Amino acid sequence: METVNEILSGNIAAFRKEKGMTQNDFAEQLGVTYQAVSKWENGKSAPDIGFLPQIADIFNCTLDELFSRSQTTPAVATDPPFEDDGIIRGVVYRGKTMLTVTDPLQEKFTFEVQGEIRDVQSQCNVAVTGSVLGKCKAGHSVTVNGNIDGGCEAGHSVSVANNLTGGCQTGHSLSIGNNLYGGCTAGFAVACGNNIEGDVAAGNRLTVKGDVTAATVKCEKGSLSCASLVCDSVNGKVILCKGWKKKTLQEE
Repeated sequence: METVNEILSGNIAAFRKEKGMTQNDFAEQLGVTYQAVSKWENGKSAPDIGFLPQIADIFNCTLDELFSRSQTTPAVATDPPFEDDGIIRGVVYRGKTMLTVTDPLQEKFTFEVQGEIRDVQSQCNVAVTGSVLGKCKAGHSVTVNGNIDGGCEAGHSVSVANNLTGGCQTGHSLSIGNNLYGGCTAGFAVACGNNIEGDVAAGNRLTVKGDVTAATVKCEKGSLSCASLVCDSVNGKVILCKGWKKKTLQEE
C-alpha cells in the first residue's frame, strides 16, 4: 500500500508533466531549487506543508487531488435545504454554495415568473407577470402585475398592481393598486389605490385613496391621508380624511 509521501511524490510528477513543465520551471514558480523538486518526485523528501496550497494553485487542482483523496460534494449542491412542499423557489449559487439572503449580490438577481403561480419564494427579487395564488416571499423586492392571495413578505419594497390579501410585511415601501386585506407593516411608505382592511404600521407616509378600517394605525414619522378612517386608535398625524369614525361608541 502506498504511503502518503509516495502518493504525493507521484502526483507532483504527474501534474507537472501534464502541465508540460520541467522540474526547473516548476521550481522557479515555487522559489526552490530543481534539486528539491527532484527529491520530492523521487520520494526522498516531501515539500514543506506551507508549499502545498501554492503547489495546488500551480497545478489548478485541490489539496485532496494532490493526495488522491476523493472529494465529497457539499449537501447543498445535491440536496437543497428545503421541504418537498411544492413551493416554487428561485435560488442563486456561487459555485456549490447557495447565496444567503444577506449577500449583497442577491439584489442583482430577479426570479421572474411568466403567468400565474401558486406559492413563490426567493432570496433575491421576485417578479410575477400574473397573480400569486398563494404566498409570495422574497429576500429583496416583489413586483406582481396581478393579485397576491396568500400574503407577502419582502426584505425591501413590494408593488402589487391589483389586490393583496393575507397581509404584508416589507422592509421598505408598499404600493397596492387596489385593495389591501389583512393589514401591513412597512419600514417606509404605504400607498393604496383603494381600501385597507386590517392594522397598519408605516415607517413614513400612509396614503390611501379609499377607506381604512383597522384596530390600530401607526404612522409615527409621517402622515396619514385617506378618504375615511374607522379605527380605535391612531399613532401619528391624520390629514385629508373626510371623517374619523371610531369603532367604539366613546368619542376621543
